[in-house]
Amino acid sequence: MRCKNLHLSACAARRRTIFGLQAVLAVIILTGCHFQSPMGTHESEATGSSARDVNNDVLRVYAASAELGGFDYDTMPPVEVSLKFVDASSSPIENVVATLETMSGARVYRAVSDDAGLIETEVRLPSKPEDIKLTVERSGYVARTLVIEDMVRYERIDRVLELTPPEGLVEARGGGMRAALSAADSDGDGVPDKLDDFPYDSKKAFSVTVPAEGMLTVVFEDLYPNFEPQSDPRRDKFFDADFNDFVARYAVKEIKNSQGKLHSIRGSVEAVERLAGYDHQFGMLFRFEDYSATVVVKGPSRGRKMRVRDYADIVLFESSAQIFPRGYRAREQHTVPASFTIRFDEPVPREAVTGAPYDPYIKVHNTGEYIHRIGKEPHPNAPASAGATWQYRHPGNGMPWALIIPQEDWIYPGETVFIEDVYPAFLYWRESFGDHYPDWYTYYREDPGPPVEAEPPPPITAITRDSDGAVLTGDPPSDTVEWPAEETYTLHLEENALAETVYYRSLAPLPVWISLDDEEENIVTVDAHAADLSGGETEDAVVNFYSSYNADPADDDAESATIEEPFEVEFTVWREREEDL
Repeated sequence: MRCKNLHLSACAARRRTIFGLQAVLAVIILTGCHFQSPMGTHESEATGSSARDVNNDVLRVYAASAELGGFDYDTMPPVEVSLKFVDASSSPIENVVATLETMSGARVYRAVSDDAGLIETEVRLPSKPEDIKLTVERSGYVARTLVIEDMVRYERIDRVLELTPPEGLVEARGGGMRAALSAADSDGDGVPDKLDDFPYDSKKAFSVTVPAEGMLTVVFEDLYPNFEPQSDPRRDKFFDADFNDFVARYAVKEIKNSQGKLHSIRGSVEAVERLAGYDHQFGMLFRFEDYSATVVVKGPSRGRKMRVRDYADIVLFESSAQIFPRGYRAREQHTVPASFTIRFDEPVPREAVTGAPYDPYIKVHNTGEYIHRIGKEPHPNAPASAGATWQYRHPGNGMPWALIIPQEDWIYPGETVFIEDVYPAFLYWRESFGDHYPDWYTYYREDPGPPVEAEPPPPITAITRDSDGAVLTGDPPSDTVEWPAEETYTLHLEENALAETVYYRSLAPLPVWISLDDEEENIVTVDAHAADLSGGETEDAVVNFYSSYNADPADDDAESATIEEPFEVEFTVWREREEDL
C-alpha cells in the first residue's frame, strides 16, 4: 500500500535575538503504513485513581524460557507486585493494608506496607484472565479500591498510590492526625483488628489460600524418563499424554505475620484417580534452607509428626495402588483425603520457602523415579542425575510429565486419550507459549478454532500542532506555517479511526533535542535551543518512527508493529543572523 506524503515548512514569525542567533525549524514528514495488533494485549484499568498515582505496569511476554529450554506449561504464572503508598507531599505511608481479591471476593493476597510505604511480593494467578480488585486501607486516610483488568496478563504490577485524609479532617497540634482516628489493634502488631485475621495473636496477621477458590488439580505421566518415538510425533511408547496415571487435588493456606513472614503452612489434599499399572507415592516438597519446623501429616494411614530442617518431604499417600486398585474409577466413586501442617520455629521470609503452586511430586515405586513439574529441582532422595538433563520435560515433544490445572472439577482424559483430543485448545496454548487460550482447560471436547490475528487498522495519518494549539491535517497547506523561533515545536501523531491505542517509537535513540512521549498523546517535541550548532550552521536528524499496539516496547516485533515499514521524519535546525532576515 502506498502512503500519502505531507510536507510542512516553518520560518521565523518575528525577529527574536537569542545570543545573536535565531533558530528555525524545518520538518519533512513521510507517513507510515498500517500494522497489526497482537492478540492477548490488554490495558490495566483502575478506578478511583489520583492525579499523583504512577503506573509502571509491565505486560507479560509470552515466549519460551531459555533457562528451561522451552515452554514451561505454567497454568499459575507469577505476577510481581510492587506497591508504594504516599501522601499529598509524596512522603511514604506505613501500615497501609492492601488486599488483592477476585471480583467474587476470594482473597488472593493481603499485606501491610513497611516504613518506606512499600509492599513487594509475588502472587500466582490462574492463567485464565480475570479482573482482580485491589483495596487499600489505612486509619486516618480514605480507603481506595482499584480494579486491575486481566491481572495475569502482566508480569509486574508496579504502582505508586496516593492516599488522602477524609475531607475536613483537622490535624492535631504538631502536625499529627488526631489519636482518636487510630483503629483498635488488640495485639499491637500494627494491623487494625478489623483487618487482622488473628486480632489477638501478634505472631499471626493474615492468611491466604492458594488457589483463592477451590483446589488445584495435579496430574502425572509415570513412565519418566523412558523415550521411544512412535509414528505419531505427539506420542511415544512410554508417553501417551492422557495425564491420568495419578490425579490429585490440593489447596494450601499460608499464615503470615504483619511483616509478611511465614508463621505456618496448612494443606488439604485429595487423591482422585490412578489409571496406571504402576504404583505411586504422592507427596509435596517444601524447601526452606537453614530453617527448622515441625510437620504434622494426617492421611489414610496413621498420622505422624516429625521435626525437619532445610526441607519438608510431606508424603500424603504411600501407595496409590492400595487406595485405588487398578481400574477403580475414583472420579465416579470417591476421593481420599489427607492434610498437613508445617509450623516454623521462627518467622521465615516468604522468599525462603517454596512458593505457589508449590512442588507436588510422585515417586514411582516400580522404577524408583521421582517426577516433578518442569523446572523443579530433583527430590533430595532422587538419583544424582535426575532432572539434570530432562528437566522433567519429554525429550521428543517437550511436554511435561506433571501438569497443574487451576480448576477443581477438571475432567481428565480417559485412558490412552491424548490430552489435545479432549482439550483441543491445549495445542493452541502450547504453540503460542501461553499467549492464546490460557483458559484451554475450560474447553472440554470443544475446539474454539485456531487463534485469529486481528485485521490491521487503516493507515495512520500524521497531524501537526503548533505551540498555540492550531492543528493542520490532510493535504499540504498552501501557505507557509510559521512558529516563533523561541518556542518548541510539537508533532502530534494521530490515532487511527478505530480508536485503538497506538504507540509511536523510534528505531534508534533520539538526539538530545528531540523527545518522544509515547505514553499519553504520542507527542514529538523538538527543542531548537538544545541543538548543537557549534560545528556548523545546521543540525540534522533523520528519525525512523514505527507504530505499535503494544504498551510494552519489549513486545514489539515485525508481526505486531511496523518495524519493517517505518516512516521517516527529517528534522533540521539552522541558524540565521539577525541582519540576514
